[in-house]
Amino acid sequence: MLRTAVAALAVTLAGCAPPGPRSVVLTFSGRVNDMPFACGGTYTGIGTTGTTLTSLDFRLYVHDVALVTADGTAVPVTIEEDGTWQTQGVVLLDFENGHGCEDGTVPMNFVVRGTVPGDGARYTGVQFRIGVPQSLDHLNADTQPSPLNVTSLFWNWTSGYTFLRIDGRTTGAPAGFRFHLGATGCTGDPLAGTTTCANPNTPQITLTGYDVDHDTIVIDQAGIFVGSDMDHFSATSGAGGCQSEVGNPDCVPMFAAIGLGATTQTAFHVVHPGP
Repeated sequence: MLRTAVAALAVTLAGCAPPGPRSVVLTFSGRVNDMPFACGGTYTGIGTTGTTLTSLDFRLYVHDVALVTADGTAVPVTIEEDGTWQTQGVVLLDFENGHGCEDGTVPMNFVVRGTVPGDGARYTGVQFRIGVPQSLDHLNADTQPSPLNVTSLFWNWTSGYTFLRIDGRTTGAPAGFRFHLGATGCTGDPLAGTTTCANPNTPQITLTGYDVDHDTIVIDQAGIFVGSDMDHFSATSGAGGCQSEVGNPDCVPMFAAIGLGATTQTAFHVVHPGP
C-alpha cells in the first residue's frame, strides 16, 4: 500500500510540474524589393530617383528580442549562446557571403534561436531592437566573443559597434555610398564602463500578424531607401550616404525608414508562407 501511495504521489507531483521552455527560431530574410539580397546584385527602382543599386554589404545586430501575445504582452526570448552568431542576448544577422561584398565573410546567418516559457501562449507579434545594448557597445571588439568580435562592424571604443551596415553604389553614385547605423554623441571612459551616448540609435521594431512557426521577417533595403535620393548625397557626408552623423540630411529619411524620429517604419515586414 505504501509503495502504491508513493507512486501515486509521484505521478501527481509530475503533473503539477511547470512545463519546460519552448524552443523558437525566428527566421529573417534580407531583400531588395521582392528580390533576395546577394553580394554584387543589381536592383532597379530604388529611392526617389528610381536608381539602379548594386549591393555590397548587408548585416545588422539585434537584441531585446520578444514575442508578443494577442493582448500585447511582450515575452522576452532567451537567446541561446552558440559561440558564433549569438552571445549575451545579441544576435548578428549576416546576409552577405563575402563573394563580391566589401569586408565580408563567407558564413551567413538568417535566424535567431532561443526559448520562451512553455506555457502554451499564443503569439501574434514580434519585437526587437536594432543594434547592441549600451552595456556591450563600448568594449574591446578584439577580445569579445563572437559575434561581437567582428571588427568590420566596429568603429572605436567610444563610438562602439556599427549596428546596421549597408554598402553599395548607384547610377548617380558610382564611387559608392554607406548607411552605417551606430550610437553618436558618446562620451566617457569605455575602460571604466562609464560611456554614455546622446543618441543611442537602437530603434525598436514591432511587427504584428506574426506566426513564429511559419512566417519570415523581411528587412528590405528598398524600404530603407524609399525616401532617399540615392543618386545625390549631401556634401557633408564623409563617404556618401549616412554614417549616423548628427546634422547629415542624408540620414533623415534613412533613420525614419527604420523608425528613428518617425512613428512608422518601412524597412521591416512579415511574409507569410504561400499555400
